[in-house]
Parts: sequence; C-alpha cells; structure tokens
Amino acid sequence: MSTSMLDPSLPADHAPIVSGELRGQFQAIENSFADIRGRFLSLTPLGLTVSNPPTRPTCRPSRTNWMS
Repeated sequence: MSTSMLDPSLPADHAPIVSGELRGQFQAIENSFADIRGRFLSLTPLGLTVSNPPTRPTCRPSRTNWMS
C-alpha cells in the first residue's frame, strides 16, 4: 500500500491537470477505504445470545385477578 496522504488543496483552482497529482489523490482515497474495510473486517462479533421470551406458565402469577 502506498503511503500517500490526501491533500484537499489539490488540484488548485484553475491549475492545469497533472495526472500524477490526481493519481496520488485517488490512491490516497483508495487507501483510506481499504483501511476502513480492513478495520471493519477485523471486528469480532459480540458473544450475545438471544433468549426466548417468557411464556405464561413461567411468569409469576399476579396477586389479584383483575380480568375476571
């Protein structure tokens, strides 16, 4: 990977286009995306497990039966 840095001041306004200058800018952008992609792929997922919701028999019965 190249170590070119993105320079937001390039190309200067009304300056002639220089292919090497633009190539360096595009390479810096590509390197930034590759770095972000590499960091994203290196993340390990959290070890979370999803439990089943409680069912009526497992819930504690209420003290008063307000529905009847």
